[in-house]
Amino acid sequence: MKDKLNKKKKSSGKDVVLNILLIIFLIIFIFSAVYLFRYYYKSYKNEKHVDYLHELITKNEEKESDTKASQGDADLYITTSDGKRILKKYKDIYELNKDFIGWLKIQGTAIDYPVVYTPEDEQKYLRLDFEENYLIAGTLFLSAKSVPEIPGNNMIIYGHNMKNGTMFSDVLSYKDESFYKTHKYIDFGTIYFENKYEVVAAFKINVNNDGFDYYNHSGVLSEEEFNDYIENCSKLSEYQFDSKAEYNDELLTLSTCDSYGSHEGNRFVIVAKKIK
Repeated sequence: MKDKLNKKKKSSGKDVVLNILLIIFLIIFIFSAVYLFRYYYKSYKNEKHVDYLHELITKNEEKESDTKASQGDADLYITTSDGKRILKKYKDIYELNKDFIGWLKIQGTAIDYPVVYTPEDEQKYLRLDFEENYLIAGTLFLSAKSVPEIPGNNMIIYGHNMKNGTMFSDVLSYKDESFYKTHKYIDFGTIYFENKYEVVAAFKINVNNDGFDYYNHSGVLSEEEFNDYIENCSKLSEYQFDSKAEYNDELLTLSTCDSYGSHEGNRFVIVAKKIK
C-alpha cells in the first residue's frame, strides 16, 4: 500500500514539474512569437515608408522634367524653409525630416534608402527609423566628421546588417569578387550634389585588433591621411579592383557589422571613389 502511495506521489510530482515546464515553454513561445511579429511588422512598415519617400523623389523628378520640356533649362535648386539651398527633388523629404542628407542606391541590391546626418549626435538613428520611431534596423547615417556640403572629402555611411536582407546586408556580398564585377557602381545623391561612385576596395576588419581606424578617416583628409587610408584599404582587400583612388578623389565608404563575430568588433567595409 505504501509503495502504491509513494508511486502516486512521485507520479503527481513529475506531472507538476512537467506542467510547470510546459507553461514556461508556452510563455517563451508566446513572447517569441509576439517579438517576431512586431519585428517583421515594423520592418514591413519601414520598407513601405521608404517606398513612399522614394515616390516623393520620383514625383519631383517628373515635375522637373516637365518644366524643362516647357521652359528649357530650369534651376535644379530650391531654398528650404530653414534657408538651405538644396536640390529640388529632395525638398519634400527634407521638409519631412531636416536630418535627411541624401539617398543611397546600389543597383541590383536591396540598398535603396535615405541617409540621415546628425553631426551633434552621430548615432541618433542607430535604432530609430526615418520618422524617429524605435526600429531595431535603424536608418543609414553619415559619420559626424563627414562634410556633405563640401566636395573633396571621405564620407562614411553606417548601416546595420539585418538578417532579413534589408539595410546594409548586401554590403557583405562584396566579399565575392564576381558580385563586385556586376555591382561596381554606387549612387549617393546628397541634397547638394548628385554623385556616382566606383568601388575600389572591399575588406573585412576587426576594429578591436587590426590597428587600422578606418572610421577616423572621414571628412577632408590631408594627402598623407588620404594615401594612408587608401593603402590600408587596398592591403586588406582580398581581390583586385579595376580602378584605384588617388589623392583629390572624393571617397564614399560604407560600413556594417560582419555576420560572423559582429559583437567582437568584426566589420565589413567597401570604399568607392567619385566618378568625375
